[in-house]
Amino acid sequence: MRTVSWSLPLCSYCLLFTFASDLSVIKPTYRRDGDLRVTTIFYTQIMDKHLRPQTFSTPADSASSANRWKHWKRILENYLSRLAEVTAQDKLDILISLLDSTVYEYIRECSTDEEAISCLDNVFVKPVNEVYARHRLNTCQQKPGETID
Repeated sequence: MRTVSWSLPLCSYCLLFTFASDLSVIKPTYRRDGDLRVTTIFYTQIMDKHLRPQTFSTPADSASSANRWKHWKRILENYLSRLAEVTAQDKLDILISLLDSTVYEYIRECSTDEEAISCLDNVFVKPVNEVYARHRLNTCQQKPGETID
C-alpha cells in the first residue's frame, strides 16, 4: 500500500476527487492554516480493477463446468498474486465473496483457501472414465471424407 500526501487550495479538491476516485481512496483533512491536506491511499494499481474475476456461478453438472472452473481459477490466482499483503484468511474471504451461493455450499465447511480450492477442484473437475473412452475409440468408424487425424 502506497500513501501520497499533498496540500492544495479547497477549490481544487473536487476536481482531484473526480480524477482519482477510480484509482485510489482520497482522505481529505483540513490543517489549521486553512489549507486542505489530501492523502491518497493507492490500494491497487489500475489494472487490478480489471483483473478481478466475475462471480463464479456454474452448475457442477454442466458439461462445460470443468473448463469454466479451470479458467475462473486461473483468473483468481492472477488476481490474488497482484494484491499486496494478502493473508490466507483474506484469500479465503475474497474467494467466498466471488462465489455464487450455490457454489458456496460446497466449501461452507472449509477453513483455508487451499482446502476450499481443492474441494472445488474435486466438485468441478471430473476424472476421465478410461473404460468409456477406450470403448468410444474402439467402436468409432471413419466416415467418408474424414481424415485419420
